[in-house]
Amino acid sequence: ASGGLVAGLDAGLVYNEWPTMAGKLIPLDELYHLDPWWRSIFDHDVTVQFHHRMNAYATLALVAALSLLHARAPAPLQVTRALRLVQGVVVLQVALGITTVLNGAPIHLASAHQGGAVLLLTYVLVLVFMLRTAPPAWVMHAVKA
Repeated sequence: ASGGLVAGLDAGLVYNEWPTMAGKLIPLDELYHLDPWWRSIFDHDVTVQFHHRMNAYATLALVAALSLLHARAPAPLQVTRALRLVQGVVVLQVALGITTVLNGAPIHLASAHQGGAVLLLTYVLVLVFMLRTAPPAWVMHAVKA
């Protein structure tokens, strides 16, 4: 959803640098300029781009955490395969996002990044399904390990 806001507001054109925005990791003086403040989440290009980046970092962190959990208690084959797909696509998506920003959001990179989002969502749904069908004993072992 945040990618749609970035595209709709052309927020990808605001700061073409990474990992900073205006030379700061968190550009506090640039965020939440609209009144009421919560409108900035949907209508302020800088805030939207910042939230999109934070969503990407959170997604990467969650996939990394799940990967560590998997390393502690190897999963059934179908879960492992689905996780590997998610890991690959999330790395590709982060790389595409950074490349898109650094190059000024050309349409071919921005479109590839949006396509990557669809692919990532698809593989995450497959992974969730595989986790739901995994033997309960593995799930409990993975959490306790």
